[in-house]
Amino acid sequence: MYKALTQNETDFQENCFFSPVSLYAAFAALMAGTGGKSETELRKFLHADAATELSKLHDSIGKELNKLTASSVETKVAMSNCIFVDNGSSIHQSFIKRIKDCYKSEPQNMNFSSEPENCREKINKWAAQNTENKIQNLFGSGSINQDTKFVIANALYFKGLWKTPFDKSETHDGPFRLLDGTKKQVPMMSLRDKRMGYSKFESMDAQAVFLPFTNSNLNMFILLPNDHKGLPSLMKKLFEEGNNFAGEKQLNLTMFLSTANYGSDKVDLFLPRFKVGGEPSLTMNSFIKAMGVHDIFDHTKADFSGICDGKNLVVSTVVHQAVLEVDETGAEAAAATGIGIMCMSMPMPPQQFNVDHPFIVAIADDNKIPLFLGHVSNPQ
Repeated sequence: MYKALTQNETDFQENCFFSPVSLYAAFAALMAGTGGKSETELRKFLHADAATELSKLHDSIGKELNKLTASSVETKVAMSNCIFVDNGSSIHQSFIKRIKDCYKSEPQNMNFSSEPENCREKINKWAAQNTENKIQNLFGSGSINQDTKFVIANALYFKGLWKTPFDKSETHDGPFRLLDGTKKQVPMMSLRDKRMGYSKFESMDAQAVFLPFTNSNLNMFILLPNDHKGLPSLMKKLFEEGNNFAGEKQLNLTMFLSTANYGSDKVDLFLPRFKVGGEPSLTMNSFIKAMGVHDIFDHTKADFSGICDGKNLVVSTVVHQAVLEVDETGAEAAAATGIGIMCMSMPMPPQQFNVDHPFIVAIADDNKIPLFLGHVSNPQ
């Protein structure tokens, strides 16, 4: 998905941040209501085994999502799912049971046909409530209308404290070099001469660190190109193969998100305090189609027989919004997705890791699954 979102050179000039897990959860719930080629395309899109029986598949996905969103006292991870159903539409009880059992999703009745704008506001309120008000306007004006029959929604919230927090008194304004060569002053946090996970990735001409969150299997990973204008080139290399620490071929993105590929080094880390993402929501239709999902967008081909007996149903819109805030104490991130369905020996000197130019950022677990992923071209 990240590759699809960054196909054009102009895509690197702007910040990009999204949640693969939020999108995955929403489309997994949608897949539970599909049949035929629509289901086949979604299975491939979600990298789901084509041979696995449907109930076992969704049970497995649900368990993995629950494991991925496990919280602790210091690190909160919360996922919510809901399907909003038009009052005039019937829905199969088997579908309700499956999304309730596997995705903890309860249907809510709505008056789409008579009060579409009021329904849009209610869905946006649901997203805000389940993201600590970080996502307040998931569906823009006019994106829900009287022809809407169902909306599948997912909300994901994360807040973690650094295992090694930054000292606020050490935060000072410093230069950040943009891709066009200009510089801007940003609040630059610092950890000096601290031991942390650090790696040089020659196959990507980049270096990286990961910062663990307290009492959590989640870490924040920062991938910094060696060339301050190297983000576009790095993005291409991210989806190529390189050699990991064991000398084995591995996708560079997987290497980046694997703590096994990092050593423990003393590092002087300089990292902007920043916020990325937010409004407006990104309309994902074209990106989903580019990844091989077509039938659900064509009312003559879409098969939603798992949801109801109605014909001519079609996915009208897929919207997604994500936000990340990083400061001295930790990180807070949220995302929401909406699918509208119409009809060492001698001590070495510290490694220098100065994040003063565009970089890639991710929050991922020990299994290299990114909850959030994106790049920062211009810290705000």
